[in-house]
Amino acid sequence: MLITKTVSKTYEVTFYPYVLPEMTWGEFRESREKNGINSSKFKKRFCCNHAFADDERVIVISVSSIGNRFACKACLAREKDGAK
Repeated sequence: MLITKTVSKTYEVTFYPYVLPEMTWGEFRESREKNGINSSKFKKRFCCNHAFADDERVIVISVSSIGNRFACKACLAREKDGAK
């Protein structure tokens, strides 16, 4: 017998677009690697789960029960429009 369960979680997300206004994913990754800090939690955008390109600007978000993560401009635009 096979049983498949899907678990859905709801998070409170707050966007902070002006925290790192000019930082790209590549710059962030390089600075963490230089200091020996893992950046795997930040590799994908939290809201849409797509990978960042090295030259793409990151937007800091705070996620309830998780901490800080990154989002993209499209996710920020959806948040400003009130879309879920």
